[in-house]
Amino acid sequence: MKIARYEKRLIAWLIDEALALGAFIPVFFFVHAGGPEWASLFLQILYSILADYAAYIVLYTASMTIFKGSSIGMLIFGIRCFNPEQGVSITFGKAFLRAWLSGIIAMDVLNAIYMLTVHTERSIFDQLSGCLVVDYRHP
Repeated sequence: MKIARYEKRLIAWLIDEALALGAFIPVFFFVHAGGPEWASLFLQILYSILADYAAYIVLYTASMTIFKGSSIGMLIFGIRCFNPEQGVSITFGKAFLRAWLSGIIAMDVLNAIYMLTVHTERSIFDQLSGCLVVDYRHP
């Protein structure tokens, strides 16, 4: 197994975020159409973003646990989070930590800058959760 390339990881994250975005749109229209009149557009967008973030955390953590270290986007590209010290996929707690951190867009931007400037395929999220993201389809 080889460490997964940044491009695969980025596209897998975009797929996961697009799936979680499914929570943003209904919440926005629900709050916009049926919400209280005092709710400003700012609050409507804020509630929708929080719903998207919560959906991302639930979806990412559940899929990482069910698919043994792969989110839905990662599963499509054949990559998996792997704990090199224990020789197994990551635990539920570490999957939740990765979801909690990678769901914050600002953290993702900083992480992308870090990975590009340091020239590493290991992200800040990998280091915090103690795992490697490996490409199990690569020879």
